[in-house]
Amino acid sequence: MKVGVFSDTNWSMGRVYKDVAKNIPEWTFKYMNWSIPWTIEEIKEFYNSCDVVIVNLASIGVTLPHIDTNKTIFVSHGFEENQRLILNSNFIYGMTSNSIRSMFPADANVFLMPNGVNHTEFDYREHDGTINEIGWCGVPNVWYKQANWAVEIAKHSTTPIKITSKTSCEHDFSKWSSLSYEEVRKWYETIDLLLITSIPGNSKYETGPLPAFEAIVSGVPVIGTPVGNFSLIPGPKFKTIEEGVEIVNRLKQNPEEVKQLAKDQYDYVMKHFTYESM
Repeated sequence: MKVGVFSDTNWSMGRVYKDVAKNIPEWTFKYMNWSIPWTIEEIKEFYNSCDVVIVNLASIGVTLPHIDTNKTIFVSHGFEENQRLILNSNFIYGMTSNSIRSMFPADANVFLMPNGVNHTEFDYREHDGTINEIGWCGVPNVWYKQANWAVEIAKHSTTPIKITSKTSCEHDFSKWSSLSYEEVRKWYETIDLLLITSIPGNSKYETGPLPAFEAIVSGVPVIGTPVGNFSLIPGPKFKTIEEGVEIVNRLKQNPEEVKQLAKDQYDYVMKHFTYESM
């Protein structure tokens, strides 16, 4: 089986499919980054070389009417990809979290492919319960990620914060500079608690988020807003900055609770969200 992936492979969705590929070694996976301005002929050639093609753009059947819809699987990782969603009876439809099921028509047959974590690529360390530094992982200028919440929570809990960036950007997001995947893996070892601050109460904006799962299999406990698949993970959740501050302060005073939280989250992710368990 030759599987094509037509998506933005620079984002976490690209890593998801590469992790899937590692767990299906008998299949061949090919990738085409849709952020590059390919010609229609190049895309058709890519399609023709594959038995099935996974896409992340709902509008592909409209923008590229000549593709073979019989071999297309549309998998949504979030609300942006569902824009201009026009159901095509020949497509197979999927999603990476039930949190965005309502974005599809009620009568649509949509399968679930959770965006899990390749735990073998992360170095697990048992948490000692202390919280000296908290972290936030992502692109801070993405509006629905609400990185400013993490900065405010750190400020009001008087806890130093790190944001994944080559340069310090906690007070100026314009200075943000992306870390490599390898650097992010090592970055998890430098924090004691990860914050997830994506818009709460509107889970369609997130289906992971993936950093939560990566941190957990590294031994780092995670607290955050109840979004996406993270909403299923045991542990305290918050919907306001004030609630987040309260949780951080409580955990800082209770090392045994932190240790238990890290263990409970690790056990849950290993059971439900690794590619081996799925």
